[in-house]
Amino acid sequence: GRRGRRVRERRGAVERRPTRRGTGGGVGRGWSRRLRAGERCWVASFLLAVAAAVMVVLTLSAEGSVAMVDVYTVVFLILAPVYATVGMVILMRASGNRVGWVLLAIGLLFSVQDIAGDGSGYAQTSVGRWVPGADWLSWVSNWAWIPVVVGALAVLPVLFPTGKLLSRRWRPLVWVVCGATAVALGGYVLLPNGVTGAANPPNPPTDAALVPFAGVFQAPCLFSLRAGVGGARSSPVLRFRPWPCCER
Repeated sequence: GRRGRRVRERRGAVERRPTRRGTGGGVGRGWSRRLRAGERCWVASFLLAVAAAVMVVLTLSAEGSVAMVDVYTVVFLILAPVYATVGMVILMRASGNRVGWVLLAIGLLFSVQDIAGDGSGYAQTSVGRWVPGADWLSWVSNWAWIPVVVGALAVLPVLFPTGKLLSRRWRPLVWVVCGATAVALGGYVLLPNGVTGAANPPNPPTDAALVPFAGVFQAPCLFSLRAGVGGARSSPVLRFRPWPCCER
């Protein structure tokens, strides 16, 4: 009848769906593997965000605790699953779109930043001394935000919305931003107190010989953010300028 004809038409549409290269019929193995990897990252981001929220609650409920929840803590706890979920939705519809992977990576790093910062804060209370590796958690929270900021402000706008660069001329900008960010990240990882001074807790993997070179590590971070944000602002404008007004 009419219902059976609709079912056959839907099955025919699925069979006629364009396939990936070298995958034969149906959904390719490469697509399913990427989707499974994205699902694992999404689950890890969600679980880490939940664990960070639990750490915040335990810190506030600890006896004698004077800690207060600021706006940044709440915003970061919300942004972690939001970024990861949006990235996962994009990957489910187009696994080859790099925008989904960037969003998923930002969400996962947000969760790592949350669990590290909130875990180290709970370890400083009287009832949280059982938390292992409090110094290492504080160390991770000192540098985990760098790739998050660079990815959200520099890499994501350059790839939005197709997941590809506007042209090959934009590749040097991406490489410069990623390279400078890696150098600045090394400063936060290796310097005794990061690159901002003695206000941060001491980093476990310290190297006193690198202290005079703190400015060398800090300058690339600022340069990468400025160059990346500047390129990110111009890339969407140049990309959408030739589009009709209704498509913009």
